[in-house]
Amino acid sequence: MSSSRESGAQAAAGWKPRRVIDLAVADPELFEGPAGSTAVRQAPVPPVEELIVRQGEWDWSADARAGIGLLVLDGFLLRRVELAERRSVELLGPGDLLRPFEVDFDLYAMVPSETSWSALSLTRLAVLDARFTRWLADQPLGVDQLLSRVLRRSRTLTLRLALAKLPRLSARLHFLLWHLADRFGRQTTTGILLKLPLSHDVLADLVSAQRPSVSSAMKDLERCGLLTPLKGEGWRLNGQPPTVETARLPHPARRVLEDPSTVRRPVDAIDLAHVLRHS
Repeated sequence: MSSSRESGAQAAAGWKPRRVIDLAVADPELFEGPAGSTAVRQAPVPPVEELIVRQGEWDWSADARAGIGLLVLDGFLLRRVELAERRSVELLGPGDLLRPFEVDFDLYAMVPSETSWSALSLTRLAVLDARFTRWLADQPLGVDQLLSRVLRRSRTLTLRLALAKLPRLSARLHFLLWHLADRFGRQTTTGILLKLPLSHDVLADLVSAQRPSVSSAMKDLERCGLLTPLKGEGWRLNGQPPTVETARLPHPARRVLEDPSTVRRPVDAIDLAHVLRHS
């Protein structure tokens, strides 16, 4: 009877049946040392449980448990924080470590806020439970890697705060997409493919803007040849990453956007800066 109720709660929360996986196979980079390092694991990695989260709102509380946390293996999650009818989001992807069961800060902070989670796509998580934690205590290489990933989240959030202060929205979006491509993009002969299931609503939250303005700015970037929407989801980023110089440029002049020689060919950040400066 108890097992039946648990299965029902998991189904309602979007969970699928679990299986045990080898984390050394699922995330081999977690156990790699610095470049040139010859460090070797001192003991076999204990098997861990896999969680599958379906696309949509995620109620993690249906199966919260102790341990280091949950490690994203595939897919993307959004963490939303709402404060005084305003919200901010954090995008988490493969390699990120999260602890959604740590809610004390939200509940007892002097400034109240609400946190919610959702999956942008079917997402695989590894449960780093108490058994894994005991094993990790004697694995300095693994501890180092996990701490590095935690700090990466902190640094990414700090970068987003700086990015949100760029005055021109199209520049914010251009920088954001290249920042995401640094982690999740794939280099091809025609450009960087960034296959992320990000709607304009999510992009708006990521750059602290309104959705209609984001849609207009994305069209501007497309007309300038700086990005090309992909069939299905995501974009191809053309040319080179944006520079500090391009961030300081005013909004692209309308006559530049309507120039066929600019619209029909991908231009990099340096090309665009040159065109605008001399237009």
